[in-house]
Amino acid sequence: MIIFKNNMRRLLRDKYNLMVMVVLPVITLVLYVLVGNNNSPVRVGITDNDVTFLTESLIRGLEKNCMVLFLKEEEIKYGLLNDEIDFGVKIDKGFTESLMSGEEVQLKTYGIRDYNGLIPAKIYINNFINSARKIAIASKGDEEEFKKGLEYYMEGNFETQYEDVSSVSSGGYYVQSGLGIMLMFMMYMAINAASLIGEDKRLKTYERILISPLTLKEYALGNILSFFAIIWVQIIVLFGILRYMFGMGFGSSMSSLLIFILIYSAVCVSMGMAIVNLSKNLSHVSALTPLIVIPMAMLGGCLWPREIMPIMLQRISELMPATWAMKGVEKILNGGNIATVGNEIIVLLLFSLVFFLVGSVKINSYA
Repeated sequence: MIIFKNNMRRLLRDKYNLMVMVVLPVITLVLYVLVGNNNSPVRVGITDNDVTFLTESLIRGLEKNCMVLFLKEEEIKYGLLNDEIDFGVKIDKGFTESLMSGEEVQLKTYGIRDYNGLIPAKIYINNFINSARKIAIASKGDEEEFKKGLEYYMEGNFETQYEDVSSVSSGGYYVQSGLGIMLMFMMYMAINAASLIGEDKRLKTYERILISPLTLKEYALGNILSFFAIIWVQIIVLFGILRYMFGMGFGSSMSSLLIFILIYSAVCVSMGMAIVNLSKNLSHVSALTPLIVIPMAMLGGCLWPREIMPIMLQRISELMPATWAMKGVEKILNGGNIATVGNEIIVLLLFSLVFFLVGSVKINSYA
């Protein structure tokens, strides 16, 4: 317990740790909400050069949640430059035919500035195209069957889609975003906490411990427990801030969400230890941290929904622990509990095991 208590004192006295633990997450969230807060409907300019039942269905769906303006392609660029529209969409001729033939199709989109209010429209477009592609595959090129399947999809999707987009664009989306920001700063905090190992080596504390009555196992256990403790303090503090300062609700099972994030903390701690132990010195840790954490948070959906990313990046993101953490968070926020995120927990524990093994190998090489 000596190592544990000493580490906790060192971590809590460090002003940078307090910044990473509380101040920076709160500032980031405030800026995120202020920049993304836009109560007016998104103005979408559309150029439809295909004019088929498919593109008409897409436009009808968008009109449920956005202000749709029919423009020529050159008018879209003019509208964006003059702030007359927020987002532009061009549908090329042959779009429907390509989709029905099974090709990977995407709409051409235009935008000058990006903010959170655009995300529901982008998600709707992506979901519509993905669903239409699946219907086309099921219909096997039969146009009538495709139309019928699309009609069923639209009838069952209109009202639900409206409710989903409404909640995403207001409170529901910001709850998930707030938790995503928290997950990102948990990684920062864990790496910074694990840097105590590197600091001990730099100050020769590590060597002194080896010749003291304290065993290497006790040293390692004290470090791990202190790293978990400081992360759990961060989780509880940020949960309280999100709940009482920002008034965010956490679904029907807050306890399940808290347990799930505590499990994710194992990934953060093990990753932090692996990074520190694989680095030559603390300067390397400082340089590697943003290069690892920021891309992982972006690809994992901590800063925006994964659905708005290209398909290739979505596939790559499956290799990121943050992706599985955000999947679990989303399930619980949508009414699930700890039992419904079993797959996500297993994947996160596997990530933790791999990181711990990588870190342990390097630790043993110093022994």
